[in-house]
Amino acid sequence: MENQITVLQDDNGNTLLADMETSNNIYCSLICETEEQKKNLFNLTSNPSHKVSDMINKKIMLKDVYMEEVFLRNEETGEVNQGVRIILIDDRQEGYVCVSKGIKNSLQKLFSIFGTPENWGNLELSWLTIGKKVMCVFLKE
Repeated sequence: MENQITVLQDDNGNTLLADMETSNNIYCSLICETEEQKKNLFNLTSNPSHKVSDMINKKIMLKDVYMEEVFLRNEETGEVNQGVRIILIDDRQEGYVCVSKGIKNSLQKLFSIFGTPENWGNLELSWLTIGKKVMCVFLKE
């Protein structure tokens, strides 16, 4: 299996969220040009400071998004399922990690309405749970 960064563009040259259902894809809105920025991103994605689940009913100022395909093994059945590891990066360069279809779907909807992060500055988000599902809610400033 080969690692690849998937970058898609629309007819206007805007970066689009790639289909995360194909093998080993990565999407990252953070543009890293210097070695220091690349090291920062690597550290942010290797060891995020927070879990999204710890932020329920709290707000963060979302600035960037990192998503990578992961394979998760069910410890009881041994079945392997595909998932997406998501790291939300706030305006202070803090990372918030989760593996959640609900968050993935919310981000895709957010991207389709507001465009990708490089086009929106900071968005104030709060997290809401309904049953076992975590949902993303956009709050007006």
